[in-house]
Amino acid sequence: MSSSRPPSPSSSSAGADPEFGRAVEHDQRRRTFTSLYQRASADIIVTRKVRIPGGENGALLGHRFVVATDMHARDDWFPEASVHELVRHINAVDDVNAVVLVGDFVGNDASAIDWSAGIYADINAPTYATLGNHDHWTDPVRIERALTASGIDVLTNRNIELAPGLVLAGIDSCWGGTANPELALAGKDPDAKTVVLGHEPYLATKHNEFLHIAGHTHSGQVRLPIPVLGNVLTRLYMPRYSQPFPRRFYNRGNGSYVYTSAGVGYSTINWRFATPPEIVIIDI
Repeated sequence: MSSSRPPSPSSSSAGADPEFGRAVEHDQRRRTFTSLYQRASADIIVTRKVRIPGGENGALLGHRFVVATDMHARDDWFPEASVHELVRHINAVDDVNAVVLVGDFVGNDASAIDWSAGIYADINAPTYATLGNHDHWTDPVRIERALTASGIDVLTNRNIELAPGLVLAGIDSCWGGTANPELALAGKDPDAKTVVLGHEPYLATKHNEFLHIAGHTHSGQVRLPIPVLGNVLTRLYMPRYSQPFPRRFYNRGNGSYVYTSAGVGYSTINWRFATPPEIVIIDI
């Protein structure tokens, strides 16, 4: 197999440029350093894109969602500046039809919603939410009230029509909340494509709708590049109700999908590795 590697400075190839060789080696070192930094840094929000055709013959319905979850707002680990940065990333996305915030707005203190909810009001698109387990462990009434006052439609076991043939439903948390999938989906058009928000991935096992969007798992939050050790450590950071869809995208067949976001905040420790904070653009 021939190599595409540029000649090294000591190469005798005609026309070889030693400075070019050194520049390539420097660039390789820079890329390696950048890759390691991005794996370790918890300050770089990445934007992922997922395309799930919901129309006939693989066509898109023409609806774009932006997903953010697991902010865990608190004065030390995810302060006001971090929430502002998240909103800036969301607003940088073009042609958004709906922003969905899939729970765990606060960490260990519900009072964080008092300063964070108003920041979400700056989102430049209709915004919908469901609550997560941390919201229920602190003060769900206070959190839902603050979000509603900021113009966010909290879908607690109910659904709305976003567009003809497209429904958005929200299921409450199943860990501390009052999850009721049947109620959440009641009364909707049975032929409509339905996008379901439910914080814990386990909730996706309770329906077979078009798309379930979850958070909760942080994708393990710390994933080592050593397969065996990485798998063990990741399992240690996988909370209850993470299975059977712990991270990223799943095609369940029969036109049903699940996306579990890594979220943007922290739980247990204020560090991420190989699971950068993310927002997700989902085109359907």
